[in-house]
Amino acid sequence: MHLQRKGTVHEKIIPPLPPLSKGGWGDFGRIQMSGSLGKLLILLGVFIIAVGVLLLIGEKIPWIGKLPGDIIIKKEKFTFYFPITTSIIISIILTLLFTLFRK
Repeated sequence: MHLQRKGTVHEKIIPPLPPLSKGGWGDFGRIQMSGSLGKLLILLGVFIIAVGVLLLIGEKIPWIGKLPGDIIIKKEKFTFYFPITTSIIISIILTLLFTLFRK
């Protein structure tokens, strides 16, 4: 492609387009998965197991959900429960654990 401007010739170079893949997914088939995805899935599995264990033993810990500051409203056919103090304490514990084990 040639463009002329005030007596000089400027050439515009356009690179060729890459060939389309046969599968229709573009370059997706060429991307190799790294080990970080595997590590993420393992950590997610450990987290799900930990939550399951906490749900199993949570009933055996008497103070969970019954701390001062936890909101419980009971009516005839309605119960509203918001464990704000318990949530804050669990958040502090998790923050300390993640801070200690951060790499």
